[in-house]
Amino acid sequence: MLLKDVIDHLLDRGRLVSSLDEAGDTLDNMVKQREYIGELQRTGASILLLSAGGNDVLGGSNLAHHLRDEDETLPPSDLLLPSFFAVLDHTLGLYERIVREVEALPGNVITICHGYDRPLPNEGRWLGQPMGKRKITDPARQRQVVSHMIDVFNGRLQQLAQRFPESMVYLDVRGRVGSALAEWHDELHPKDPGYGRVADLFDEAIEQALGKGAQPAAPVVRSRGAVDGAAPLPARVGRRGVSLHVGLNRIDPNHYGTDGALAACVFDAEDMELIASDRGFERRTLLVDEQATRQAVKDAIAQAAEELRPGDLFFLSYAGHGSQVPDLNGDEGPDDEQRQDETLCLYDGMLLDDELFELWAGFRSDVRVLMISDSCHSGTQLRGPQDEPTDRLPGEPARRLLPKEWAAHAYRRHRAFYEALGRQVRGGEERLPTMEIARPMRCSALLISGCQDHQTSRDGTVNGRFTQELLQVWNNARFRGNYRELHQRVVAGMPNDQKPNLMLIGPATSTFVAQVPFAI
Repeated sequence: MLLKDVIDHLLDRGRLVSSLDEAGDTLDNMVKQREYIGELQRTGASILLLSAGGNDVLGGSNLAHHLRDEDETLPPSDLLLPSFFAVLDHTLGLYERIVREVEALPGNVITICHGYDRPLPNEGRWLGQPMGKRKITDPARQRQVVSHMIDVFNGRLQQLAQRFPESMVYLDVRGRVGSALAEWHDELHPKDPGYGRVADLFDEAIEQALGKGAQPAAPVVRSRGAVDGAAPLPARVGRRGVSLHVGLNRIDPNHYGTDGALAACVFDAEDMELIASDRGFERRTLLVDEQATRQAVKDAIAQAAEELRPGDLFFLSYAGHGSQVPDLNGDEGPDDEQRQDETLCLYDGMLLDDELFELWAGFRSDVRVLMISDSCHSGTQLRGPQDEPTDRLPGEPARRLLPKEWAAHAYRRHRAFYEALGRQVRGGEERLPTMEIARPMRCSALLISGCQDHQTSRDGTVNGRFTQELLQVWNNARFRGNYRELHQRVVAGMPNDQKPNLMLIGPATSTFVAQVPFAI
């Protein structure tokens, strides 16, 4: 039996719709293939109708994997396992990625999406049978569980649309199909009249979007000339991107007792600034060598925290030495036997990781913070002693690790300064852990670092080894994937003794990591 779905109803009403619909398709497939971008540009469409998510959760009768066995002492909502919410996080991250990609196209394309009505389990393969496997057999109980799932999905999708008021429209279709079995073709799909009532909402939303000035996506032309296969530049007003790029080929010998000479850190900073420029960051600050003082870096981050609003992106890149100083505020916790704070070696002194996270805490909710760090001591929680490798071969690039003796020299020479810094953050029960933050962060932060904690980062002549691989994978914006995939590709090309790390902190990180890298 062929159903007359929403697209069929819209075509009957004279709407011109190019459909990429495929039964059983998932958001993962849609994002991987990105057919919607090419079709928007080919057809000149000004509106993207996005209907997805159900197959990601229920495809292959997966519902049983997300349910506990029936326990009548629990409310229906508690029968859902954490895996359901993990899938939901992933699904919403893909939704956001599509919306951001479409929003970045030249023109003014508006994405219209919808939640789902509350379906009725009736012993079918999508709902009733998987629930029966978990001994959830009471029809009323089944409906309550499914209704909660639908309500959570709709709520999350509505929240996402509220973050993109100019480019995304959410339609609440709950109640449009009806609550009687006779109005449903099966457990998930309405009969023709139900689809028609949902189409009514779409028709109204399309008319309103056209009234708001929806415009077709134009062919992509990049600022440095056309590049086949390159990702589009951001072209919409609204969210802002601000970036800070720090590179130090030398540090102040008056503070450290050495100039710590490196070769490619300034080049790394300049190349990261070029990516930010290419992606449409409106303000980019480049601080190199003696410009990159502690105060200059902290001021630039604090200024960004003050200016940026929900949905904006702050991009910080750092290339230079990394080191450690003794942990004086107890934030490293009992598992860190060395009790060391990681540091960035800025020109006139080290910036403690605790200071960085105090700065992150100043950003507003829903601001994204991206940090790319090509230095040693740049991984995550695993904090062991790291020494300059003694097996360095003649001609091998230097490591971006300030040798222990020079770090100790700087610490001893300026002991009062670093001890005061270490004690500025809260100790005891109010401590601010660096990697497992006790103080709630409002922003989402993502770090891709040049190595693991027990490894060191190589310098180079043109770029550091990590930055070199990152640029190669990025391939002048031809890379197709999200942050996690970018990290995986970079790791695959690195030597075994230097494996970059990916770290996420703060809320909504699963959404952040699923986004297109460097996209505002």
